[in-house]
Amino acid sequence: MSWSLNLFVDTQFGLEELAEELGRLLGRKSELTFNSDESLYELCDQSWCLSAGRHDLVNDRDMKFETFPYQISIWSTSYPDWKVSQATCHELANSLFDKFKTAGYRLLLTENLQHKLRCYRKEIV
Repeated sequence: MSWSLNLFVDTQFGLEELAEELGRLLGRKSELTFNSDESLYELCDQSWCLSAGRHDLVNDRDMKFETFPYQISIWSTSYPDWKVSQATCHELANSLFDKFKTAGYRLLLTENLQHKLRCYRKEIV
């Protein structure tokens, strides 16, 4: 079974600008690579990978995916230990959530697209 954390972002900017902001927030701007086959940006570390792009999900229960045009998916690479890697993913997702929130973005954080973990809505950036 696949596991991921998914940070949904609402912004008036395009994917390239979102990727630049993501790279800046991670302190790894030059490491984000564009995958033209899937039209998304990707970055991997020892214990996690992430991708950022548009999505076509529809609203589900109290998760209003359609409000957020961009999705940043974070998943564990199970290296070197699954639990440690998963905890690192949670730390990364929550850190990104807080940084995007401070910058004024509207956000939704889910686990496996099934469980809403956090949500923030204010004026759009």
